[in-house]
Amino acid sequence: MKYLFFIVGRRRTARFATALLAFIGSAAMLSAACDVNTSSPGCVHFEIWTNSGTDQYTNAPTPSQQLWFQDEVWRMKVTPGYWDSRLSWYPNAWAYIDSYAIYPGSDLYTQHPEWITHDVNGNELYIQYDCSAGHCSQFAGDISNPAYRNYMVDNARAVLSKGYKGLWLDDVNLVMRTSDGYGNFVAPRDPATGVEMTATAWEKYFADYMTQFREAFPNVEILHNALWFAGSGSRGSDPYVQQEIKAANYIDLERGATDPNLTGDNGPWSIQELLRYVDIVHSLGSAVVYWDYNAASDYSVGAYLLANNGKDGYGARTSFFNPLPWPVNVDLGDAQGDRYPWNNLIRRDFAEGLVLLNPPGGATTTVQLPGTYTDGSGHVADSITLYSNQGAILMGHPAPPVKLNDSFHVNACGPTVGAYPADVNFRGGHCDKITQNIDLSKVRYPCPELLYQSKRTTNPGDTGFSYVIENLAPLKYHLRLDFAEDRYSPGERLFNVTVNGKPFLTNFDINVAAGGRYKGVEKDYYWIQPDEQGKITIQFTNVRGNALLNGITLITW
Repeated sequence: MKYLFFIVGRRRTARFATALLAFIGSAAMLSAACDVNTSSPGCVHFEIWTNSGTDQYTNAPTPSQQLWFQDEVWRMKVTPGYWDSRLSWYPNAWAYIDSYAIYPGSDLYTQHPEWITHDVNGNELYIQYDCSAGHCSQFAGDISNPAYRNYMVDNARAVLSKGYKGLWLDDVNLVMRTSDGYGNFVAPRDPATGVEMTATAWEKYFADYMTQFREAFPNVEILHNALWFAGSGSRGSDPYVQQEIKAANYIDLERGATDPNLTGDNGPWSIQELLRYVDIVHSLGSAVVYWDYNAASDYSVGAYLLANNGKDGYGARTSFFNPLPWPVNVDLGDAQGDRYPWNNLIRRDFAEGLVLLNPPGGATTTVQLPGTYTDGSGHVADSITLYSNQGAILMGHPAPPVKLNDSFHVNACGPTVGAYPADVNFRGGHCDKITQNIDLSKVRYPCPELLYQSKRTTNPGDTGFSYVIENLAPLKYHLRLDFAEDRYSPGERLFNVTVNGKPFLTNFDINVAAGGRYKGVEKDYYWIQPDEQGKITIQFTNVRGNALLNGITLITW
C-alpha cells in the first residue's frame, strides 16, 4: 500500500507515466495533470478527512510522502492537537471543531453545565447523533448564550494560532435538530422568551453565531458542514440561510451527489435542485465541498464538475487508502458554459471534454456523441449508454449542441437584431443605451453585439421590473439571460432574479460575473416549466443600484 503513495496522483513518476501510456496506447487517452491549486472548473480540488485509520500514513511520513500530500491533496480535515506538529509539512489543514457540541465528561461539561441546551421542562438536550437509550455522544450547546459563543470563538482562536489554514465547523444545522436521546427531536427552551424556541429564532441564533466566527477570523478559511435544505421558502431564499452561507468560504455537502435520498425528477429533493443550491452558494460568494461516502466515480466527480466554478472541492472516503481514482486526476480545462439538459441527460462542455450525468431514476439512455471521445479507461467511442445514477467524464472536443424549437427571443429595449425581435412582454423599467463596444470573448454562444448595447433598467423609485412570457406549451424550457455592465464597479450593482418565484440569480453582480465593464456574460436556467396559465415570469429585483437586462432567450429541448 505504501508503494502506491508514490505512483498515483497528479505528479506521477516518468517511469510510471510511460508504462501507463504504453498500456493505454496513446498519450491522447489521458488528460494532463492538474495543479493542486488550480482555478480551472475542469479540475478537481481533492480533500481528505483524517481519522485514526489514517494515522499510519500521517504519524511519521518520509519527506517524499510529505511531498505526495502537498502535491495531491488540496485540503485536509484534521484533528487539532494531533496535527499541530504536522503543520510544518502540511499547512493546508482545516482544524475540526463541532460548532455547538459539549462532550459528556469534558472540562467544558464539568465547568459550565449551564451552557447545555435544555427543553422547557429542564431536561438536557443532545445533538441527534450516535444516540442510544436516552443518551447521545454530544450535548447541544446553547447557541443563544453569548458566553458560550464567546468561549467557542476564543477556543477556535487558540487553535488557529498554531498555523492552521482554517476551520472545519461541523453541525452547522439551521434545521433545529436537538434531541432527547431517544431519537425524538425536541425544541429547546428559548432563554429570551421562556417558551419553546421557534424554528426562525433557531435560524437567527445560528446565523448570528456563524457571523461572529466570520467577523472574528476574516482572513482564514471557514467551512460549514451545513444542511443544504435548511430554511423556509424556496431553496436558498431564507435570509438566515443566506447569512450563514456568506459567513463561510465553503459549504460542505455531506454525501455529495451520491446521497441515496436524491431523486432525478427536478423536484425539491432532486440532484438538479442540489446543483441549483450550489449555484446559489456561488452567487453569494462562497464555494462548496462535496463529500462522497463512496469511492470516487464518474457519477460523483461528474456532478461536481457540472457546477464547479473553479473554487469548489471534492472528497471521498476510500480515496485515501487506495490509488487516487482517475476522475480525481482529470483535467478537462476551462468550462465552455454552464450545464444544460441534453437528451434526458445533464451535460457540461469543457475545452478538453464533456461531462454527462443520468440522474436517479432516469431511463437508460444511449446518445451519439458530437465527435470521438475517450473515457478514463482509455476506451474510444462516438456513442455512450448511461443507466440511472451513472455518469461519464469524457475527453475530447465537443461541438456546440443543437438547440431546437426557439420559443421566445427579445432584445431588451432595442430594435430587431438578428433572431432577436424588438422589446415586448416587459412590465416596468426604462430603456438606455451603451455606446461602447462589448467584449464577447467569454460568452459561449454570443448574441449580436447590438443586443448588449441596449438595456432595460429599473425606473427611479421602483424596486425592479419583470418580463412575462405567455401562451407556452407544458414543456421544459431553457432560459438564457444576457448582460453587460457599462457603469458600475464590483459591488455597486446587485440584484436578484427569480423565475416563476424560484431564485435564479441572487445578489448578481454583472461586473464580477463578466470580469469587468463592457463585457458580455450569459446566465442559464434549465428545465423550467410554465405555471398553470402557461406563463413564465422573470422578475428582476434591486438589491443595490438598479437591476439590468440586455436580452432574453427561451427555447425548448
